[in-house]
Amino acid sequence: MNTWDVGGQERIRALWRHYFSGTDALIYVIDCADIKRFDDAKKELYRVIDDKELSGCLVAVLANKQDVEGAINPKEVIERLDLGKLENHEWCVIPTVAVKGIGLTEMLSWISSHIPKRK
Repeated sequence: MNTWDVGGQERIRALWRHYFSGTDALIYVIDCADIKRFDDAKKELYRVIDDKELSGCLVAVLANKQDVEGAINPKEVIERLDLGKLENHEWCVIPTVAVKGIGLTEMLSWISSHIPKRK
């Protein structure tokens, strides 16, 4: 498994496409406590997965910071990101608390159990 953490700084987003070739799964982390940035996160997600190099890749959305008061739940993440309209990607939303490792095993299990179905 090759893994890249390409971060979210706006000035380096143009470089992300250099990592797309051969990608089987995209792990997209959402800060569920930062509601005001959800529209931007949604735009970036769709900009990324619309790239031809990512056609058909799995999309695992980590609904992070579930331990923070006021964080939205995974069902609301699905609605706000309009994930139901994705046609060329299998996807899932996994509730996580990254600093405690909660949800990370589930994410890796989901990816590993879905990649063979695509090959």
